[in-house]
Amino acid sequence: MMGEHFSQTGQTPSHAVVDRGDKVRSEPRVELAWEGPTLRSAFASPAKVIVHDLSAHGFRAEWPYKLQRGDRVWLKMPGFEALPALVAWCIDFRIGCKFEHALHPAVFDKIVQSVTSAN
Repeated sequence: MMGEHFSQTGQTPSHAVVDRGDKVRSEPRVELAWEGPTLRSAFASPAKVIVHDLSAHGFRAEWPYKLQRGDRVWLKMPGFEALPALVAWCIDFRIGCKFEHALHPAVFDKIVQSVTSAN
């Protein structure tokens, strides 16, 4: 379950996480199966997205439309402003995106706490 990925203080793990089997990430990525957010691109209407992991610098998700590397998208999470990001990679309907501006640690913690408290 999602809550298993956090310590009891709500802090994210400080260890590196292997991503897509070929890269080791130096920042914490919180693994999720979060179906609350929506994603919008310049080419499609907003649609529900499943966020599979989240960090202060980006996210990995599944979305019902195909995108291209470099496409601009906006991730809207309940209770937060839409966050602009760029598609860094795409495989079928899975995407990895980098936020245009990294999340402040307090904002990142608040998002993580809101997701884990909802489960």
